[in-house]
Amino acid sequence: MKKVSVSLTERHVSMLDDRQERQDIDSRSEALRSMLDELDDYRTLLEEPQQQYDTRERSEALRTLLTEVDELHTECDDLRTECEQLEKDLGRVRNEKKLILQDREEKKELVKYAEERRTATQRKAEASLPQRAKWWLFGMRDDEE
Repeated sequence: MKKVSVSLTERHVSMLDDRQERQDIDSRSEALRSMLDELDDYRTLLEEPQQQYDTRERSEALRTLLTEVDELHTECDDLRTECEQLEKDLGRVRNEKKLILQDREEKKELVKYAEERRTATQRKAEASLPQRAKWWLFGMRDDEE
């Protein structure tokens, strides 16, 4: 590719930026090449032999192409909007999953604590009278609970 420097009006720069954003193009140069390719396609269409198309047919074909381009741009914008919404939904679902996992972990800890308390209560109920008296006087050690 040959490099060329060019001066553009603000309107032309704005058109390049719009093209770059709409088509997710990396650079203004690539956007300009895309516009030139599209112009070349239109020119080819318009320069086809006169006997094949009369002026009305060429105009109609050009209108059809422009309509299709507009429809594609609209569809692209709609898909971008949908993608953004799906990304938001994914973030929300990930947060919900994180909260559910935290809640599950807290419940596991509560179940473990309840089982330990029940075991200690069971042991107290099943302990002999001298053992309960000893615990009452000196307290129950952690390994006895």
